[in-house]
Amino acid sequence: MLKKFKYGQQFLQSISHMLKLVWQAYPAACIGTFIITIFQGLIPLANAWITKVLLDWLAQLLIGGRATKEQLIWLLVAQAVLMVATAMLPHLGRYLNAELGRRLTVLIQSTVYQKINYFEGIAHFENPKVYDTIRLAQQGAEQSSSQTLEILTEFIQNLVTLLSFVGVLFSFNLFLANLVLLAALPQLYVQLKLGQQRFGLAFELSPVERRKFYYSFLLTSVQAAKEVRLFGLGQYFLHKLLDLYKRVHRAERKQQQRELRWELGLSILSSVVASVAFIIVVLAAFGKKLTLGDITLYVSAVSSVQDALSRFIFAIAGLNESVLFHSYFRKLLALRPALPIQTVTQSVPKLSSGLELRHVSFRYSKQHPWILRDVNLKIPAGSCLALVGLNGAGKTTLVKLLTRLYDPSDGQILWDGIDIREFDPAEFRQRIGTIFQDFMRYDLTVCENIGLGNLAKIDDNIG
Repeated sequence: MLKKFKYGQQFLQSISHMLKLVWQAYPAACIGTFIITIFQGLIPLANAWITKVLLDWLAQLLIGGRATKEQLIWLLVAQAVLMVATAMLPHLGRYLNAELGRRLTVLIQSTVYQKINYFEGIAHFENPKVYDTIRLAQQGAEQSSSQTLEILTEFIQNLVTLLSFVGVLFSFNLFLANLVLLAALPQLYVQLKLGQQRFGLAFELSPVERRKFYYSFLLTSVQAAKEVRLFGLGQYFLHKLLDLYKRVHRAERKQQQRELRWELGLSILSSVVASVAFIIVVLAAFGKKLTLGDITLYVSAVSSVQDALSRFIFAIAGLNESVLFHSYFRKLLALRPALPIQTVTQSVPKLSSGLELRHVSFRYSKQHPWILRDVNLKIPAGSCLALVGLNGAGKTTLVKLLTRLYDPSDGQILWDGIDIREFDPAEFRQRIGTIFQDFMRYDLTVCENIGLGNLAKIDDNIG
């Protein structure tokens, strides 16, 4: 029970966080979308009510009654206004949603990448679990920016429609209203359960998706093209890629078959409820308790309540699924940097004495073996030093420590006697030039590739 309560709190907090992001992206569009959504939610009831009144007047005319011309004119005018609103509001809503979605995408993606750029070290990028968090956060941010906005508007619209027609049903037959509402509970439970399963499937397949991307990269990239052809690796990598596709498709097919079984059962339940409701309305009509207009209104009410409930439940399930993905977005934002930065840092002096490693030990985590153990080394300023060793001896790791992409697990690295952890990493790295064995080739212009070494002068094309 406590676990469900905590999840309920997290659900509401995530919804609140998403709404704040939506509002921050474009407040005016939020207000416009809300107003349009309310009107769209009320239009079905207004249409049903006008149809009821019109049929009641026609029935009275058939038995010798009459309706005034003014009443008929006002009714037709109201119907025309509703038809115009029905035609126009969806277009306005789509435009506002699209513009809001564009701004929200920029806001969220900017937030994600700003957070990623905030990581001064590279430990998070070399940790598969954290990397999956980053990937799912990006995916969740993208889905939140497009789907959540659409789901929220649909949620509000169907809630308004639902409440308006439920009021009509309660005024007619309390049993019928409760029957329609109670029949929706199994669908709500099932959709929430299926949403959690879809999220779980996405999380489970995350490592597989990474491998798919890697094999696709090997088959298409210029970096791998020479070796793939030289050693005849194309078919091997293609076979690996297709096996991963089959694995993903099996899992997706199994999930969709599970969803199909539930949805077929729920469709039968919905049809039974609709049939019972129709029988109740027809019996009341033959008992002369309803007019012709009442019959159309209540039959329409049952159909509209079922439809609105179904859409409402799908919206809740969609929100639940979006919240699960959004949780990784919030998890990324809450992720602390693996490389602690001093609040107050020293300026980096020009190296005059030298670098010193004092009792430096390092391992990538407590589960990994020690790469370096109690290393002591002095590198005088202006000197050259070559480190030679077997693969895995720790040469690259040592360079990562010297450039402060990692901090030593034990010991110190001193720059003219000052621990390099006292410096701002960005300023410190301005004093260092490094070429790694797995260096990047940027698919940019020559000018940009040169300028990346000194961003302050990247636009300086003189000479």
